[in-house]
Amino acid sequence: QILQTLAHVVTFDFPGNRLDSYTELHLSAAEQASARFPDLPLFLSGQSMGCRGCVNVVNYLNLRDQMEIKLPTFKGLIMFSYPLVPLPHPPKDEKQKHLREPPLLELSENTKMLFCSGTRDPFINKDPSVLSKLLPKMKAQTSLHILDGADHSLKGKAQKDLDKDMLTVIRKFILASV
Repeated sequence: QILQTLAHVVTFDFPGNRLDSYTELHLSAAEQASARFPDLPLFLSGQSMGCRGCVNVVNYLNLRDQMEIKLPTFKGLIMFSYPLVPLPHPPKDEKQKHLREPPLLELSENTKMLFCSGTRDPFINKDPSVLSKLLPKMKAQTSLHILDGADHSLKGKAQKDLDKDMLTVIRKFILASV
């Protein structure tokens, strides 16, 4: 809803919690949005597992040059509460600790990404440095915006201030990406 003030937004809900379902729905939504608004820049966005679906779609779209298939092009990714660290905490072993990094590391240098995460988000161990340490390893052009006091749902005590802060950052990201 917060993005509705900035752009035409196509929203959809996911059935179940399987990542492949999220990826298929994101690709379908991107194709539909691209067809419906052919003259507007396309940004993919997701919250939590929806972020992971977006990343998978972008990795798939980055292969389009090799596949000779006409797929939508996009300007950037806006990630709300990327679930980098799986629950339960702490992860059972070192392999599980880094399970969700590879798709992010596969993104091309042409991909522009904005991560918005809260300081109380358990999927980054309530520690934004978990994300900030990963970003330099990525080829994608990344930026991270931390919302002080926000949880995984990006909710916090001063919600109006959090929303205003997020809108400002997203607006700047979109303008810099088009």
